[in-house]
Order: sequence, then C-alpha cells, then structure tokens
Amino acid sequence: MAFGLRALTPSGALAGWAIGTVALTTTGWAGGLLLAVFFATSSGISRLFPPAPSAREREREANATAKADRRDALQVLANGGPAAAGSLAAIVEPALGVWLLGAGLAAAGADTWATGIGMWSGRTPRDIWTRQAVTPGTSGGVTLPGSLAAAGGAAVVALPTGGVLGSMAWGGVALSIGVMGMVVDSILGATLQGQFQCPACGSHTECRLHRCGARTEHRKGLAWCSNDVVNFLATGSAVIAAWAVWSW
Repeated sequence: MAFGLRALTPSGALAGWAIGTVALTTTGWAGGLLLAVFFATSSGISRLFPPAPSAREREREANATAKADRRDALQVLANGGPAAAGSLAAIVEPALGVWLLGAGLAAAGADTWATGIGMWSGRTPRDIWTRQAVTPGTSGGVTLPGSLAAAGGAAVVALPTGGVLGSMAWGGVALSIGVMGMVVDSILGATLQGQFQCPACGSHTECRLHRCGARTEHRKGLAWCSNDVVNFLATGSAVIAAWAVWSW
C-alpha cells in the first residue's frame, strides 16, 4: 500500500514490510494500530511539507534518484528499526513490547514533524549546540515552530500508546520521550554528523559528491555518520530511555 501511494521506494517498502511483520507478530493489533497512526501522520506531513529545494538538492547528491518524499530502506530502518526491535520484548512481556514500540515511533514522529514544519515555517534555524544561525535544512538546526511541531508528532503516537496500555500517564511519558529523541537527533546532527565542502564552488553539503560533480572534502563531524545513522541513534536512545522508565 505504501509503495502504491509512492510514500516508499521499492527497498523502503521491503524494509517497511519487515518492520511491520516483526511488530505485528509480537504486539498484535495494538502494535498494528501504532504503526498505522505513525505511518499515516508522518507520510501526511512529508507530503504537506516536503523538503525545501536545498534539502532536495542534497538528496539528489546522495542518490541519482531524488527520494525527498519517498523513504528508502535505510531511512525506514533508521526510523522504525529500533522501535521494531523494542517490540520483541513482547515475547516476554506483551505490554512492554507495545510500550517500547510506541516510544520509539513517537521519537521518529517528532523528528519527522519538526523537520517538515520547521523548514517551511519561514524562521531562520539556529544550531542547537552553538545557537548560531544556519541555513534551512542544515542538520542540527532548530526553530520554535519546528520544536512545537515535534511535540505534535510525538503526541499522535504517544497518546494512542497510553490508550492501548490503559493509562494516559504512560502516554504523557511517551510524549516526553519522543520529544527527547528529537532533541538528541538535533544534537547529534549538529555535532557528530559528517559535514563536507565542495572545493570547486565552496558549497557546504552532507554528501561526499557535490551536485556540480566535484568530490567534497570533509570539514566537520564524523565522515561515516550520515543522517540515517543519526536518526537510528536518536530513535534508539528513545527506546532505551523507555525501557529504563519501565524498569524503574
């Protein structure tokens, strides 16, 4: 269905199928509900607020085919993989699996909403670490509208999670964890994510090959740390935090 709606590339559809199979097998209808809510709302935000032209250009640099509003396998696994891994806890304790799945998806939803709405808000983003103004679309850049949107993106998954678990208090905790995941994503994007510069035209980019054809030079962060790696670490941190809260 997602592939038919052009929300996912073929590889993304396969990765989404794998994540959905794991979550549905371990958490049943409850996990299926959370996955459906996450996918519907995140895809809707991506369609209503597609990446700005500068972000699209960076996507084209990374791949010959633009994937700005179609997620590939790496993007799907980076956003949903940790949540699906958390759902495996349902094998031992069903409610815990639902909780970890919901918290992980809340973090992924927060990041998606913050990115989409923040870039189209018209506000100049600031680096979350240095507080300096940065170009829209720069990893680690945050705006007030984007931060508020992150809470909305987390809430649309967190509140159903609380409803499934029979306590809206859990929904509130999941919302907080989701927003925390977005903050971690921004901090990692500002500090660890690889940043490169084109020696030919001087443009800054997140890719090793610039759209002008020149090979870029590493300037900041870890060269191997891409946006997908940052997303995976941020969503994973939300799942770990959710497990810690449950244990406590």
